[in-house]
Amino acid sequence: MTYTVSLPDEGLPAGAAVRFCLNGLAEENRVGEVQDPSGRASVTLDRGHLTFNRGEAHTIHAIYTDPAAPTEWQGSVTTTVTQRELAWDISQLSASRAENGTMDPPAVYGMLEISGVFPEDEVFLRYDGLSAPQFSDAMPRREELTLIVQQGRLTGDEADNYRLPQHPPVVTGEIKPVAMQPVEHPQDGENDYALQIETGVSTVPEALKDHGALNTPDKIQEAMKAQVSSEPQTETEQYVVYDVTLMVSPDGGETWEAADEGNFPAEGLTVVLPYPQGTAADTHFFTVAHMFTKELNGRRPGEIEMPPVTRTADGIRFVVTGLSPIAVGWTEVISSSGASSGGSDRNPQEESYLLWSEVANQVRAAAAGETVTADARGEDRMPFFVMEALGGVQDVTLYVQWDGEEEIVLTSSSALRPEAGRIYYRLSDLAALTPTVQPQPSVS
Repeated sequence: MTYTVSLPDEGLPAGAAVRFCLNGLAEENRVGEVQDPSGRASVTLDRGHLTFNRGEAHTIHAIYTDPAAPTEWQGSVTTTVTQRELAWDISQLSASRAENGTMDPPAVYGMLEISGVFPEDEVFLRYDGLSAPQFSDAMPRREELTLIVQQGRLTGDEADNYRLPQHPPVVTGEIKPVAMQPVEHPQDGENDYALQIETGVSTVPEALKDHGALNTPDKIQEAMKAQVSSEPQTETEQYVVYDVTLMVSPDGGETWEAADEGNFPAEGLTVVLPYPQGTAADTHFFTVAHMFTKELNGRRPGEIEMPPVTRTADGIRFVVTGLSPIAVGWTEVISSSGASSGGSDRNPQEESYLLWSEVANQVRAAAAGETVTADARGEDRMPFFVMEALGGVQDVTLYVQWDGEEEIVLTSSSALRPEAGRIYYRLSDLAALTPTVQPQPSVS
């Protein structure tokens, strides 16, 4: 704010001066320098001078002094400062929880901020806590929730010039869906086990709450996305994150509780996740990332492991040494013609996968008594899903031409049974299993 007084351009005596004072005439009330008047004098007051005064007016005085005159001349103006109302910044907040059959309120994660403070002012929001009300229904949903800000207040040098928003902040709360999937425990035959699979992440594990880069569900999901997207096989924006918990029931499934470390299989747990919508075993590559949320097997909370992935008829199978957040990323397999949204250049891994995918499809399509021939020269291993396809049909024989001396012969009846964690079979090992059969008749 600038206050200006006008004076004659000429005729002022030598030594005449104008000074400005705020809320009083004493020297300690002076603002700005004493000025030599030459037509006009002015003073500019910023928010450091004009602060909120609980509704009372500020008075700005202009005092003209003539050394030859016995008195001073004064002029004044008053102004009232009102507080600037700020706005809530909820961009860092989230409120979510997993489905549990109740309308219980979600946890609130992230920092509540304010907006509307002038850049040169130092004003900060402080509060003792944030909480959300319960949902209006127990089913998975997204719902607007009005937060409770506990002891919200402004601090800082210019805090008195501002006030908090009149209405409390509102965020979109979410109940994320949960599915239960039975799972076998290799060492415990007395209790029932199941995987509780939540789509998305709604809760921050205790060990990550003080981890600045992973202390909200959104940060965890972004870290998982970055990991699966950085893998050469799935450089993609297509991904989904699950929060997986191992549950144990001692009473035949009547009640369930989260398993502790003592319940977790020593050799790891085999997890099968459904294929994401629009994907399938023979049409997409998949990458899985698992984030540790406790210290386990020398790994610290926040570290990520990348378990090998097996594509099965039931879903994406992999073995992890812990649970909690699991991300799945995928990219489309390029077709034989090279036409695909993923491009036309295939790396050796894609070429190999495409070859065996076509073999598996031929096996599945074969009728009883038919044979399928795979030209696998240059390959040294066969993916698990080919053996699985062979075991799923009746009376089909698979001939594998490879770099060994003898052709590998595999039959439906001799197909190996599924093994947890199995990804590939070495062709040299399969050659040793080849039964004594008549050579495949040549067709002229």
